[in-house]
Amino acid sequence: MVWLFKTLTFVGLVLLVGSASFRTLSAPGVPLPRRVTLAGWLLLLTGSLLEVAATLAGLLGAFALRDFGEYLLGSLQGQAVLARLLLATWLLLELGRSCLRWPVPLLALALLVSVSWTSHGRAAGPPTLVLDVLHLLAMTVWSASVLLLAWQRSETWNSRATRVRAALDRTSGIGLWSVAMLALTGTLAALTHVPSTEALTQSGYGQALLVKVALFVAVVGVAALNRLVLMRRVATRPLRLSMRAESVLLVALLVTSGVLTSSAPPQPPSQGVVAVSLQDLGAELGGQSLRGHLEGIGRQGVRLRLEGWRAAPPSVVLEMLDHPMQPVTLRLERRGDALEGTATLWMAGSWQARLEWDGQQAVLPFLAR
Repeated sequence: MVWLFKTLTFVGLVLLVGSASFRTLSAPGVPLPRRVTLAGWLLLLTGSLLEVAATLAGLLGAFALRDFGEYLLGSLQGQAVLARLLLATWLLLELGRSCLRWPVPLLALALLVSVSWTSHGRAAGPPTLVLDVLHLLAMTVWSASVLLLAWQRSETWNSRATRVRAALDRTSGIGLWSVAMLALTGTLAALTHVPSTEALTQSGYGQALLVKVALFVAVVGVAALNRLVLMRRVATRPLRLSMRAESVLLVALLVTSGVLTSSAPPQPPSQGVVAVSLQDLGAELGGQSLRGHLEGIGRQGVRLRLEGWRAAPPSVVLEMLDHPMQPVTLRLERRGDALEGTATLWMAGSWQARLEWDGQQAVLPFLAR
C-alpha cells in the first residue's frame, strides 16, 4: 500500500505547488477555488504520514505513537517528512493571500526537494537528486496547468474566453518544456537505476517504468492533438473533454510514479559491503559481547557471522537507512560453534543489521558502496 500513500503525496504536491504555478505562470486571472490548495495540503499531509506509518510497520510491526515521533525527529527520512509538512503548511498560508509574495517560489522549490529527499534519487547521490527534483518540478507544473484548467466550469470558459485562450497558450508552452525536461531527466534517471535491459523487463521496478513510459507517450499524443487541432476552437466541448482525458492520463502517471518510488530499483552496490568487525562495534546481545564479522559477498551480497554463540539463533533484519524500503531478512544457521547467514541487498547506501534475541536488540551499522 506504500505506492498508494506516495500517490496521495504526489497528487497533493501537484495541487499545492501547482496552484502557485497556475496563478503565476499558466493562468493568471482565471479563478482558482481556495479548496483546491486546501485539498492539496490535506492529501500531501495524509500521504506523507501514512507513508511513515507504513515504514514503521515494516520495520517494527506494531508501533506506538512514541515510535512515530522518534522516527520523525531522529531519522533523516523522518526529518525530511517533518520538513515537508512544515513547508507545505507555510506554502498553504502564503497561497491564501490575494497577492503572492516572494517566499512562494522558494517554498515550492524546498517542498519539491523535501519530497525528492525520500526518493531513490537521494540514495543514489546528489546528481541524481537534482535530476529527481527537476523531474518532479516539470511533472508538477505541467499536471497542474492541465488539470486545473481542464476542470474549470463551462461558465469560466465562456465568460472569460480571452483569459482562457491566453491560459491555453501558456499551458501549451509549459507542456512543451515539461515534455522535454521529463524525457531528459527520466532517461538519465533510468540509466542510473536500471543497469541492464534484463533488469528493465524482469524486475518490478523496470516493468513499472515501462508502464510509465507508455502512459507518457499517450499523454504527449493527446497534448499534441490539443495543441495542433483542438486549440483552434477554444470554446468547443471537444477541447475540454480532450484536456480532461489528458489530465486523467497525467494522474495515472502520478500513480505509476508512486509505484516506482515505493519499489526497490534493480541497482546493485557498485563495490560491495565494507567489512566490519563485531568486536570493534562493541555490540552486546543477551548480556554477552558479539564476536564475529559482517562482510560483503560479491557486489550485492552480505554475510554475517557470529562466533561463539551457543544459544538459539537471533532474528536478523537488514534495514536501509537512506531510503524507506522493505527490510531484508537474514537467516542465521549453525556452522559448528558459530552462526552464519547471507542475504542480498537492494541497493548501495547506509544500512544496519538489527539483531533480536529474547526481547533484546543489537544494532550493527554498515555501509554498502
